[in-house]
Amino acid sequence: MMLVDSVPSVDDNACIYGIHPPSLQYFAGTPAVCVSFVGYLWIGTQPMLYPLYCPPASLDDLKLKLSLFAYLHAPMSHGTPYEREGKEVPVFVLALPEIMPFLNLPWLRGKFSSDSAIYGVYDHVGVAREHEPETLIHFAQYPYGYYLPSDQSVNGSESILQTTWKETARHSLQRIMTTCPNWRRGLAYLRILMRVHVCCGHSDNPHILVTADYADRRRELLRVCWPQALIRADVASENLETVLTKDTQVPMSESAILALALPWMSQFMYDNRRVAICSMDDSRIFGLGNFFGLAQRHCIVDLLQMFIRPYAHSLPLSVNSFVKFLENQMAKELVYHVIFRTTATCRVRLTIADFEPQIFRNATNPPVDTLALIGSCCYQALLARLVAIWGTIDFMPDYPSASQVHTELRDTAILLILQVEDPQYVPFMGKLGELCTITEADVYRIGR
Repeated sequence: MMLVDSVPSVDDNACIYGIHPPSLQYFAGTPAVCVSFVGYLWIGTQPMLYPLYCPPASLDDLKLKLSLFAYLHAPMSHGTPYEREGKEVPVFVLALPEIMPFLNLPWLRGKFSSDSAIYGVYDHVGVAREHEPETLIHFAQYPYGYYLPSDQSVNGSESILQTTWKETARHSLQRIMTTCPNWRRGLAYLRILMRVHVCCGHSDNPHILVTADYADRRRELLRVCWPQALIRADVASENLETVLTKDTQVPMSESAILALALPWMSQFMYDNRRVAICSMDDSRIFGLGNFFGLAQRHCIVDLLQMFIRPYAHSLPLSVNSFVKFLENQMAKELVYHVIFRTTATCRVRLTIADFEPQIFRNATNPPVDTLALIGSCCYQALLARLVAIWGTIDFMPDYPSASQVHTELRDTAILLILQVEDPQYVPFMGKLGELCTITEADVYRIGR
């Protein structure tokens, strides 16, 4: 038997399973412990789906208390220990519910699960019956789980395994954007502008910027980008809607609302690494899925040389390892994901390449900070895989931090672009030019 410890409040957007005693608890913000994402849980008489999390040690116990009901076709990929990673995410109910659930969502198709039974796959957008209550979906803020950063790190100050963001917010930014159209447009443009600043080198090193010690610098980046965001969104500051605090019902300050967007930078960096993680096994990219054990470990060690000195800073171009990365399909996958993929923020769809076409589309090469970003994110993903294979970093070779690699790759990119006398300069710049004209047909989007 499993007890539900509480009724979700208006701000709760997830639930977590506890084993002592077996229970469900609702929460908003950041989990206090390491948890895996399990799937979506149907709660209440009105159709409502909450992301369900569970400590890894309790996954087997929780599985006995759940019944698979359907699959939700979500807008982003999820990773769950009970199913293959993807956009078709399992929807569970508590075993033997008193009321059989109904999802008022468009039915897409049937799907066979691991138990050989067939379940419906439902779209996350729209309704099936207009006269019935809508299904409310709280999308997972941590679709791959939440793992507290390890105390161990390469340089003692930065975790190479940081995979999620830690800031909490009592007021839901999603709720504000849903109910306040002017805030929605302004914040959507702010989200893109923050990424533009990182890709153009107008911010601190992004791998340092997401650390806890740099929270003030993230606030400063928001403050700098906000006036530009309002101009690009064609929203006057005096027309922004008044938002009341949850507890005291007094107007929230502009800075307090903007502070809710602090996790966006960490989310951006996490998402870039996720694309690299999901793509590296594909045989058309790095092909790590073709190797196991020591063979995979040796392969990763070789791949890491593409990003570190002296290999990534050597000349001529024909022997430079970072050139090999920039000519690899992985670079194209990451540039597409960061620059050319349309980002939807509460239904406001924007693309960095269209936002600043002179910088990203109509250029001979992407900005050097963009090249450093994709290289360092790929390096971080590979290093995380190496750590997982090795089991403990105590016995690993000494590798630089992702922030150091980002700084070095930026200098390397400048060096490479200046090699006008190199025999390989023209074909190399041609490859960089291809990174400014990527279309969806040019990429596999394995980690989308």
